[in-house]
Amino acid sequence: MNTTLHLQSRIRKGAGHRGRLKSFDMSQINFPINRSETVEVLITNVNVSQFNFKDSETKLDNVKLFGIIFHTADVSTTPINARTVIPNAIQKKATITIVGKDGKEKVKSLPVETFFNDQKNMIELNGLEADIRKSYITLQDRAGLTVAMAFLVTFLYEELK
Repeated sequence: MNTTLHLQSRIRKGAGHRGRLKSFDMSQINFPINRSETVEVLITNVNVSQFNFKDSETKLDNVKLFGIIFHTADVSTTPINARTVIPNAIQKKATITIVGKDGKEKVKSLPVETFFNDQKNMIELNGLEADIRKSYITLQDRAGLTVAMAFLVTFLYEELK
């Protein structure tokens, strides 16, 4: 069953992430979404500038994106691997590239700082067809980055049929 959630009404009823995502006020979303997936982009080598989304993210290999949220360091640790969320000052220096199923870059080098320009920490997209497994984050200035850190990113999407 594929039900559309209207997050604004669910938040009022007390549903949600029970404080884990406190840097993102989900009541600010005012459009219905079908699915969301939060993923960690682990820093496994501080000497590289490109950080790929995991190949195991098969839920996100053929989707229509409606929004991307970068979680701030207020979250503290990531929910899956208990890594420290990258400090905001470092995240703001990064860019994200979204790649389509055809392997072409649909959004190229969008500054992550764009996400921090409002309270949502989010940009809305208009059903952009994407393969997140081929997408990546680039960070040229890696001063202060450690292998104990990760980006924490949520995708709001629908599956492509």
